[in-house]
Amino acid sequence: MRDYYEQARVSLRMYLERSIRLLADLENGRVTSLDKLLQLKSAAFHNFRAAETILQSSGRDITKEAEFLDLWKEIVRVDQDLEVALHMVREELQDEMVKSQRVRLNIGKYRSGLQVRSAFEKEI
Repeated sequence: MRDYYEQARVSLRMYLERSIRLLADLENGRVTSLDKLLQLKSAAFHNFRAAETILQSSGRDITKEAEFLDLWKEIVRVDQDLEVALHMVREELQDEMVKSQRVRLNIGKYRSGLQVRSAFEKEI
């Protein structure tokens, strides 16, 4: 039989490590890998929940054990920092989108308004 206790512990540690990596990437301005890291983080949590469910069905409640409680406290702290960082990135992206829309409007003002027709359409 598999060691579900170890699987739960490793999965929760992976969740924490991926959260820390995601936070570091956000703070360093690397937003291109966010989607992949969020998927990996979610997968680690689902693996933990699966192992925890199996352990609970066998009568072992790991949610009350000190090692898991300490890990969970650290996860909560990192996730709060991550939430703030994601909010800041979201605001920055919204500002960039507004600037982009303004530029597009300004570019649109300089177009003549006349539609350019292809030579093919002129001949028909």
